[in-house]
Amino acid sequence: MSPDGFILTSAHVIAGCQQISTWQADGTESRGYIIAADRRRDLALLWADGRPVHGSAAVAPDVPQAGEPVFTLGFGTIATQPLAPVVIEGALIGPGTAQTGDRVLVIRARLHAGHSGGALLAGDGSLLGVIVGRDEENKDLGIAIPRDEIEAWLAAYGISLSNRNSAGDARATLGMISVLIQCARRDGL
Repeated sequence: MSPDGFILTSAHVIAGCQQISTWQADGTESRGYIIAADRRRDLALLWADGRPVHGSAAVAPDVPQAGEPVFTLGFGTIATQPLAPVVIEGALIGPGTAQTGDRVLVIRARLHAGHSGGALLAGDGSLLGVIVGRDEENKDLGIAIPRDEIEAWLAAYGISLSNRNSAGDARATLGMISVLIQCARRDGL
């Protein structure tokens, strides 16, 4: 989320963690610390100790139109290579409302558990939101918290997202900004 080590993910990804490790694409491991978690919105703010992450996503100036491509990245979706990142391309369906009453973005994409907490990007690589899950009744629909909700939540902690122009492609940006989050829980997982 930011080059100074702040990471945004889903709260359910880090729920019950006794220790967190973050792994960058180059294999660099850093200890992660929970700064804040909002279970209702399913957002969590972490800070990674050590070397800062390689970059951050810029916010999308406008939400794309329904049908436009969107991208996210997840880990653990290939059984034989659980640490390999997998990019999923989908299409924006549009805004929706979660059971909590919060605003969400709905996308058409076949997501897996490892996509939770991943950035949702427009085709130009700009940030649209954060993946928090999928519709359990329709497995082809994914759910994301929209970037304006994220911005409002982060503002309470004095953190703002980058407004710089996004240059490039979603796949390259996802590779640059995504980290694997590993959680050690009391139950040993």
